[in-house]
Amino acid sequence: MAQPTKVLIVDDSKVIKYILADILSRDKSIEVVGTASDPYEARDKILTLNPDVITLDVEMPRMNGIDFLKELLQHNPLPVIMISSYTKQNSDLTIEALTVGAVDFITKPLEDLNTGLKKLSKEIIAKVKAAANSRVKVPRPSSCRFDSRATFPKDRLVVIGASTGGIQAIQHILQNIPPMMSGLVIAQHIPRKYIPSLAESLDNVATMRVKKARHNDRVRPGVALIAPSENQLRIRKDPQGYFVTVEKADPSDLYAPSIDILFSSSAVSAGKKAIGVLLTGMGRDGAQGMLALKKSEAHTIAQDSESSVVFGMPRAAIKLNAAAEILSLQEIPKAIVSKLMSSQKNAGV
Repeated sequence: MAQPTKVLIVDDSKVIKYILADILSRDKSIEVVGTASDPYEARDKILTLNPDVITLDVEMPRMNGIDFLKELLQHNPLPVIMISSYTKQNSDLTIEALTVGAVDFITKPLEDLNTGLKKLSKEIIAKVKAAANSRVKVPRPSSCRFDSRATFPKDRLVVIGASTGGIQAIQHILQNIPPMMSGLVIAQHIPRKYIPSLAESLDNVATMRVKKARHNDRVRPGVALIAPSENQLRIRKDPQGYFVTVEKADPSDLYAPSIDILFSSSAVSAGKKAIGVLLTGMGRDGAQGMLALKKSEAHTIAQDSESSVVFGMPRAAIKLNAAAEILSLQEIPKAIVSKLMSSQKNAGV
């Protein structure tokens, strides 16, 4: 019989610690081995309790959660799920935590904590289990290795899908491609209110401009568009080139934005002129869309198991034989650029 996942809860709120411990303890495959009120107490308990997963509050006394996360990942890289109430500042800090190496996050509800957190019980348990099976990735320093003056064909399109662990992966790609590369569109699973912080964070470090996609935005070189959450983003084409439509998601849609919808619409609008990249994430979103891209003669790339935080989505695409290449995260930026440059050369541009 498999050993239960050992969880350490780090939060200065006695109420939060009690509620989270109660929720997690109801699942027989999870054992809450302890709680800590601040990072200093957490350090000692990590050494004595040897947890598999840590839940970590963003705001704590003596040392904030981000500073502790950075220290922890450098010396003892454990899977961490951030816990925070929503404010603009905490949104920025949560995105920073995900780029630093936190596996996932949970937003404290604005309503009564006991009622609100218990409504999130399934999500909390699922995220803890996923974190226990994840690979913690401490980001390496990144720098663009390509000629910043390089030009690329305007009729090419790059679409990227990601979920758990994806923000760190997307940041790596955006830091390692030329600034005027062919237009890029990204679907990342994340709650709607975190999209502005995500776009701003990526824009601050990317070689390209990064912005939240708006209805009828043009896809153009040097710009990466982030799909807004709680909507579906589709790629369209007219005589002037590619553009996006942002449409209200159907209540039956499992994901919004859906990577499958982004990829499938790209297959129809761009076909062999598209490159589809499926990164780390739980579940199967993107697998069928990547298959549609491959059938339309687009080039498809799936992130490999070793470099993925969670291998679920790439694995699903690989099982469908939808990935033309299976590459590490370190290799993906170069592969995208090489494919675009070769297509430009073959076209005589």
